[in-house]
Amino acid sequence: MLVYICGGAVMFNRLEGWSLLEGGYFCFTSLGTIGFGDLMPVGRNAATATLEELSLCACSLYILAGMGLIAMCFNLVQEEVVRVVRVFGRTCGMSSGVMVGPIGGTAGAAPGLKTDLDDGGGTSDSRLSEQEEEAIAMSMVPAGS
Repeated sequence: MLVYICGGAVMFNRLEGWSLLEGGYFCFTSLGTIGFGDLMPVGRNAATATLEELSLCACSLYILAGMGLIAMCFNLVQEEVVRVVRVFGRTCGMSSGVMVGPIGGTAGAAPGLKTDLDDGGGTSDSRLSEQEEEAIAMSMVPAGS
């Protein structure tokens, strides 16, 4: 992601005449969907109207592809966090599933509202075995803890 943002900073430096800091700032705020609106690409360095339109298209494609990249990275991080939480739960002896009560908060679980994080039978959707997951998760724990 850092390389993508730096590449965008260079691109906006060339297309818009912004400093690298301004280009990086624009990329970060745009890809993070913050978008303050203080910097907007307008094709300032374009010699003709056609080049200005091409510059705006390049900016749009950069942001569109970057949003996909950011979403993919968030998904990968989410999967890793879920995997580590599963392993941590098994290590601590916690249940492998989560019971969700009916909407409205009444006692007891309604049928069909159980969300299994893992069925405990080794048929998890993870690509690693339970022993491999545990070994990886335990390697992340500092020694002496």
